[in-house]
Amino acid sequence: MGIKLVAFDLDGTILDYTNRPSQRALETIQTLIDRGVHVASISGRSISKSQLPFETHASFAPTLLVGGYNGAVALDRARNGKRRVLHQQRMPEAVYLQVVDLLAEWKMNFIYCHLDVDDEGLHVEDYVTLERDQTVEDMTVQTGTQFVIEPDMVDRLRAGAFPVPPKLLILPGPDRREEVLEDLKAQFGNELYLERTDKDRIETMHPDVDKARALSAIAEACGVSVSETLAVGDGSNDLSMLAAAGKGVLLANADQPTREAAAERDVFLGDSFADEGFSSAVAEVFEG
Repeated sequence: MGIKLVAFDLDGTILDYTNRPSQRALETIQTLIDRGVHVASISGRSISKSQLPFETHASFAPTLLVGGYNGAVALDRARNGKRRVLHQQRMPEAVYLQVVDLLAEWKMNFIYCHLDVDDEGLHVEDYVTLERDQTVEDMTVQTGTQFVIEPDMVDRLRAGAFPVPPKLLILPGPDRREEVLEDLKAQFGNELYLERTDKDRIETMHPDVDKARALSAIAEACGVSVSETLAVGDGSNDLSMLAAAGKGVLLANADQPTREAAAERDVFLGDSFADEGFSSAVAEVFEG
């Protein structure tokens, strides 16, 4: 199989809980680039957070293509310090504003993902929230995320002061999450992607967002077919790109439901993250 593009998820695939890639993973990425293979990360992270683990690796960081927000946004490799937009799928505007109104009615906090990006590059990427509640505090401690606190955010969103976001992160807390998720699904049905994340949050995006779309846009920009790609991941949100790729590898640290779903979609099961599953998957393809 002639693989010309390698795409990978970040957390649990090449990054550990401290946000660091292993030395072997870094060496694997460098080797791929030296061979002329295109390399991309496609994750649920924001664009800035996706680039953070590689910012000290100046030898290859600018050459990595980036997919963020579970594939809602994809950017080219850096050229003259700028990354052009390859793909962008923001929330449906009317529905997004209905969600904002509903959350205001419920007096429920949420995080607005403020993304201002165009072919001149990334201008603004902030997480804006109404107040610093427990979830916001936890995210600050766990991931180092910095938040903009905007008590008047709902009024400003209604007035169109900010662009339509790629994602909203709803913060009902662990006790109310299931109830809120069911209410949102009942009201918005197929109009939104709604999914649990972490122990106490709900993320919502455009219903057509998935990592396969980002993979396709990145492959097209690289001038390769999706059939000439290798994709590696460890989560249920990786399955679309693993199934779409010429070869998809799910790491063995994936949970059982994800492993079962992968088997039904002809996705290969690889080694675990702890056993350098990403590098092993690459080695199997390129070295036999």
